[in-house]
Amino acid sequence: MRLRNLILPMCIILAATLAVSLGARAAGEAAQAGAIALSVAPHLGAEAIDVSGTGPPGRPLTITLLSTFSRDLPDVVLSRTSVVPNASGAFSATISIAPGFTRGSLITISASSFAGGPSARAQYRPDWPNHVVPLDEYPPSIR
Repeated sequence: MRLRNLILPMCIILAATLAVSLGARAAGEAAQAGAIALSVAPHLGAEAIDVSGTGPPGRPLTITLLSTFSRDLPDVVLSRTSVVPNASGAFSATISIAPGFTRGSLITISASSFAGGPSARAQYRPDWPNHVVPLDEYPPSIR
C-alpha cells in the first residue's frame, strides 16, 4: 500500500516534468521559426514607404510590393527587396513605390522568410509625397 502511494505522486511529477520540457521545446521551435510583424508608413518627401517590423533573427526576409491600380487591370509587382533582421529580430527599409504613384491605388506589402514559412501583409494607399505647404494653397485674394 505504501509503495502504491509513492508511485502515483512520482508518475504525476514525471508527467509534469515531461510536459514542461516538451512545452519549452515547442516554444523554442516557434521562436526559432519566428513570426513576422510588419508596419508601413509613408516616407515624407519621397514616393516611398518606410517598412519596419520584426522577424526571425538573422534570416533574410523578402518584402514584395504589389499594386492594384484598378479592378479592370491585373495586379503589378512593383518591387522585391531583401532585408535581414538584426540579432533582436528588428528590421527596417525605405522602399520606392515607383511606378505605383497613382493616388487612390492600393499597394499590398508582404514580407516572408521562405516559401511556406511565416509571412505578414499590410496595405497602403498612396497620397501626395509631402504635406500641404503655403505654395500649394490658394491665396486669400482668390478664395
